[in-house]
Amino acid sequence: MESRDRQQFARIMYGLADNFGAELSEPGLQMRFEALRGYTLDQVREAAQRIALERKYTKMPTIAEFVEYLHGGHVEDRAQAEAGKVMEAVRMHGAYVTVVFDDPVTMAAIERLFGGWPELCRQLRDSDWRWFVRAFSTMYASFSRQEVRRYGKLPGILEGTSGQSLVPALVGKSSEARRVLELGPSGPEDRRVAYPILEKAMGRAESEASSGEE
Repeated sequence: MESRDRQQFARIMYGLADNFGAELSEPGLQMRFEALRGYTLDQVREAAQRIALERKYTKMPTIAEFVEYLHGGHVEDRAQAEAGKVMEAVRMHGAYVTVVFDDPVTMAAIERLFGGWPELCRQLRDSDWRWFVRAFSTMYASFSRQEVRRYGKLPGILEGTSGQSLVPALVGKSSEARRVLELGPSGPEDRRVAYPILEKAMGRAESEASSGEE
């Protein structure tokens, strides 16, 4: 947004505050404008409409929550949806096919926590799918908030063994998946952030599974 958009931005924010029965101060309005300047006015308007229609809490959303809606909705809800997308891709394509997801956060979770697409397929074949949904959702939410992304593609077994670059299967929205592919790999993976998240997620999932068996 540009400085000329501030008046329209204010109208959106005051309307949203009225919807939640909240008061918005001038310093609070200015802070929101500066924090969200990187987005277009149309994006802000669309996110505000979604918040008004979908958000069940009665308080004015924070800037962090607003950003989540700018990126497609509440991060926990997105995490559940992405977990289902990954499981469907495993059933449809399997470990031999190279894949590209339309969400770079999902790409990062698969590569940096599970060790790549073939390894994820193997773990899902040998493990409880309910464990995967819990663990992946925790990982995805953490990565999303930390802005951990992975671009390029996730090689399958055929590409890994042949050494040849194969045409990948696009998972999700094709246009977004192509964009993830075209941006290319983001460089060497650093798992120092990922492993603590994985251990925490696994521990929580195992604990919940044990409680359910009792």
